[in-house]
Amino acid sequence: MKQIITIIFFLFSIVINAQYNDWKPAEVFLQTGEVLIGRARLSMSMNRTEHPDEKRLTSFSIRVGNKEYLRFLEGNERRSTKFDTEEVKKVIFDLDYKKKEKRIKRKAIFIPIYKSLNKTKTGFAELIIDGKIKLAKKKISGAGVARNYTEEILLIRENESAIPINYAYKLKSFKKRTIEYFYDCPSLISKIESEELKKDDLELIVNYYNDNCAK
Repeated sequence: MKQIITIIFFLFSIVINAQYNDWKPAEVFLQTGEVLIGRARLSMSMNRTEHPDEKRLTSFSIRVGNKEYLRFLEGNERRSTKFDTEEVKKVIFDLDYKKKEKRIKRKAIFIPIYKSLNKTKTGFAELIIDGKIKLAKKKISGAGVARNYTEEILLIRENESAIPINYAYKLKSFKKRTIEYFYDCPSLISKIESEELKKDDLELIVNYYNDNCAK
């Protein structure tokens, strides 16, 4: 029985790597200021981002995955150049794909994030809203042995670790989590407490903070 439990725990802990967007046209902005134009892809861990409440209130170690990186190809080159997250400022992909029989063309901006609270684990996430507080999303593996995937929604303050706002254990209500996170914006807290702004209004919440409370 103990051996079966160990095997199941191992399966739950598998790090699933995904090549986001495969090779796609991209602009890569490096921390040095250099801009590379060509094709790129991201190697990303599918493990969840660490949350302080989970770390404090659960006995399980939260796996935040292995190292993520970007590979870049210029022109007709066959050998790619590898860049660690620390070397990349952002990458803009030109995406062209079908969704429910509809052709979609859009740009997707990915930025580096801190995935662990001690900032030793880094990764990439797709930027939704830029500002003093950023809103981003990241595809992760869902609960269970089956390889189903879900989306992690992240709040990111400048130079701080990304915090998942829709984390799995839901140890606190969305209202309580957002009130704690946006502690320095009393007018926004008032709107959340009165339920003028709710869970489905997360983009409005982040925009309100950046427009009215960002210093």
